[in-house]
Amino acid sequence: MVRKLSYNLKKKYFSLILQRDGHACFYCKGKFSENHIAEYEHLNNIETDNRLENLVFAHHECNNRKKFNTDLQILATEKLRENEKAVFVGEGNEGDVSLSEQEISKINRGITKMFLTEHTMNGQSLMINDAVNAIVNLCNHNNSTGSQSAIYRYIDAMCNSFNGDFIKEKNPDGKLSIRKKYH
Repeated sequence: MVRKLSYNLKKKYFSLILQRDGHACFYCKGKFSENHIAEYEHLNNIETDNRLENLVFAHHECNNRKKFNTDLQILATEKLRENEKAVFVGEGNEGDVSLSEQEISKINRGITKMFLTEHTMNGQSLMINDAVNAIVNLCNHNNSTGSQSAIYRYIDAMCNSFNGDFIKEKNPDGKLSIRKKYH
């Protein structure tokens, strides 16, 4: 058994956990952001038990809170049992579960849209360069992929004038920002 959750296992499991549980903290159901990033959480608190069934995404704060909160510990135990009973691709699978470029692109586009949506609510605008760097960090943390050029392309597509959800505009100081488009 692997000592610590390796880069390759994180990469292998990312899309499977995302498909199974969605992209929200298992404990508080809150979204992940630049300040509240996802981490791989061991449901049974055994850091060397790196089976897919024993892993969920959680905020760092929620993961730490679980150590002293019996309700969260019970929730984790129930989720582990549920995962073990479910028919889901596990670590022992013979097939290669590595992510294709299309899958990575789809995941990173989703992370980009989620980030922009959360940070442009209520008419707020966001500096594009700051957003790109934050999204790259989120993608790198979540699935060890993500480049500035790819994130810029996703943002360009989401800002198209025909059916985009966002608008790019220049601030008074000449820098580009992005905000939600209200149809």
